[in-house]
Amino acid sequence: MEKLMLKTEKLLDRINHLIDNNDETKTPLINTKEVLEIVGDILASIEDKELTENIERLINKRISSIKLKKVGQGDSPILLVHIVSTKIHSKVKSYIELHKLQNRATDLPILSGAGYDYRFNSEGFLTFDNRNRSYTQFSREGFIEAVDIGFFDQQNKQIFASRMERALIENIKKYIDLLHSLDIKGPYIINVTLLGAGDYTIYLPNHYFDQYKSNLEELSFPQISVNINEENLATQLRPIFDVLWNSVGIYGSINYANGEWKANHY
Repeated sequence: MEKLMLKTEKLLDRINHLIDNNDETKTPLINTKEVLEIVGDILASIEDKELTENIERLINKRISSIKLKKVGQGDSPILLVHIVSTKIHSKVKSYIELHKLQNRATDLPILSGAGYDYRFNSEGFLTFDNRNRSYTQFSREGFIEAVDIGFFDQQNKQIFASRMERALIENIKKYIDLLHSLDIKGPYIINVTLLGAGDYTIYLPNHYFDQYKSNLEELSFPQISVNINEENLATQLRPIFDVLWNSVGIYGSINYANGEWKANHY
């Protein structure tokens, strides 16, 4: 991939040189400026593909690491959220000033909203709940990873889906605001994964739906891309929520009315 990009860049330089020295330079079939535009599009496409692959490798590596840590640490399902800047994981790397997080723990809460401690660590800056293994990690590589077990009733094997939706809407906004304030620009890729909930259903005290166990030990959701100025993050996140409800046999999240997310308190 890198060799192909290097060759393409060299070709662009050669065409630019021809244009600079002779505005009338043409190939028999196509104007040189048109060639330049076409090759530029090819190069951009290659860069986009490489960026996507890099982000996918990063997320998959983190998920695999969390799966290994889960062994021997209880039977609760785990909700994972990864937020990755497409800018900082492009070809140009940025320096992240971690010291600016010294008094920013409230901007990096754990997802389920329980009390938490915070500290710097080898990976960056961490907020965590000492009573379980829920945490939110700001990585020096320019991404945020949230891991939480606070949305599940292990005894009755139920997911507090409405509570989870509220937490994702509120906290993903905080995480993105934090990234942006540290000059880590968007768009931001949001990746959500649910581990170990294959035999769970959704907690619904005031509604009746036929529900079915998904039997999926790893439930992946649609990846979405958002910007800092998204007016309605709840609308952007709806495909993620719908898949969760679909996995237990329900048509989609019941928390939307006329396209708007309406809070349920359970």
